[in-house]
Amino acid sequence: MSAAVTWLQNSLGIDVTGEWARHVHLNVGGTLYTTRRYTLRELKDHRIFGPILDGHAHRCEDGSFLIDRDGSLFRYIIAYLRDGRLSVPDNFVEWDMLLQEVRYYELPAMEKSVMDRFEFQQSVFRRQLPHGVYVWWPPASSHIEEGATDQTRALEKEHAEAAADAATRSSAGVAPSSCSSASLPIRIVPPLPGLTVEAASGRWVVFRETQVLEDLDQLVTVLLTAYGFSIQHWDAERGRGGCSRGNSREREGESLKGASRDDAIDLDASVSVALLESTFPPSEDCGAIDKAKHWRDFLAPITADSWRSGAFARIERFLDGEKEKGRVILPPATDIFNAFNSCPFLGLKVVLLGQDPYHDLHQAHGLCFSVLPEVALPPSLRNIYKELTTDIAGFQAPRHGYLQSWSEQGMLMLNATLTVEAHKANSHSKTSGWTAFTDAVIQHLSQHHPNRLVFLLWGGYAQQKKKLIDASRHIVLESVHPSPLSASRGWFGCHCFSACNAALQSMGHLPMHWQLPLNASLP
Repeated sequence: MSAAVTWLQNSLGIDVTGEWARHVHLNVGGTLYTTRRYTLRELKDHRIFGPILDGHAHRCEDGSFLIDRDGSLFRYIIAYLRDGRLSVPDNFVEWDMLLQEVRYYELPAMEKSVMDRFEFQQSVFRRQLPHGVYVWWPPASSHIEEGATDQTRALEKEHAEAAADAATRSSAGVAPSSCSSASLPIRIVPPLPGLTVEAASGRWVVFRETQVLEDLDQLVTVLLTAYGFSIQHWDAERGRGGCSRGNSREREGESLKGASRDDAIDLDASVSVALLESTFPPSEDCGAIDKAKHWRDFLAPITADSWRSGAFARIERFLDGEKEKGRVILPPATDIFNAFNSCPFLGLKVVLLGQDPYHDLHQAHGLCFSVLPEVALPPSLRNIYKELTTDIAGFQAPRHGYLQSWSEQGMLMLNATLTVEAHKANSHSKTSGWTAFTDAVIQHLSQHHPNRLVFLLWGGYAQQKKKLIDASRHIVLESVHPSPLSASRGWFGCHCFSACNAALQSMGHLPMHWQLPLNASLP
């Protein structure tokens, strides 16, 4: 089995040796995708996977693929978008060539603007790309030999010689061979997760939301997303399966906002596709990827500021002082940041804000309102289940209060104060320094997370955080706290769970699956 086929099988999780490709039920950041089965023949007919399976694809030292299609050499550049920020392989020698021209599309209006090249490179360096979609292409005069590997030059030379031979044959009246002039189109279109390119031609793209996957290209897209990066593409030549072309003729006459009539989309044009590859080893199970690493990258500006300002040092001194006094701190140190560890960064769609952890032993484990299995249900959680039973059809209240599955679906379950002294509610809320850190996290999420989010604010304390949230971009849902002290004053009948799902669907997310396992245990 060739290295390219091994990469295809291991990285994309496709069984290329059997009669059928794998039937995939895939959970990506809490969004469930279901795909049909694909025959090996379909894979071999695919314009990218076919040459790889047939051994006609050359893998270069920089990780890109060179594929010979009808005598033209197509290069598929390897790049990836992680956590809403662009990254490239360290050994990709031609990256600078791709930055000759950059167009930035602001979502959802898709208005075009041009970023200064230096400004763009500095944004990449600082990891501060604006929220939107970026489209790269090399200038028309660029040549693949600039900075190319020896293998690339040899292949290009081979195709150039074949093209010259074809031209000679044509001028001599000899029937031309199947080889035509080599062309090297490069189209890199890494949109935000959850978007699909509905149409593309040259420098223009139109996006649509997708959840149901029936097309092989969409299957690949979701599998790639699961590995920590995202690209979606449209096959204008085929136009089948999940990529419906029902309105293509209507769209052909339309121009994108900001585009001239000459730049109108032509759906009959062939669209080149960029493949993306993960930096993780091909054999690594995507489930083993450390999600917290994405959070660490995203929160790096906050943590750096906290260390520079001394805020983290004050938290450390406070906690060390409490320990020296013999006080028990909850949750255990390994669970303090569980809200981030168990929630997929790219799949984040809901933020639930709490006040501080449960203060009885063996309850708190880093997720607000959640308790460990085998622990008696706290009163607030009992009221949460009561409201779910009336608000969500078919919901059955479990015997436990372990809400881990909500976090894994993309809900950040964040307490404003991350620690508490055992048996003393709110004991760290004013003296520990946690609030400044979590306020900064909320504000940073509101301003910079690539996804639109739903914020659930239960009770007066959580609702004080509303000022940190950009309500023009995100949806904020407020309700009474489920505590027995206030539940009778508006918690029951607030329908916050169904309202949350309606808000998620309005933003293109899949709704939360609120039903919990009836029995739970620690993994």
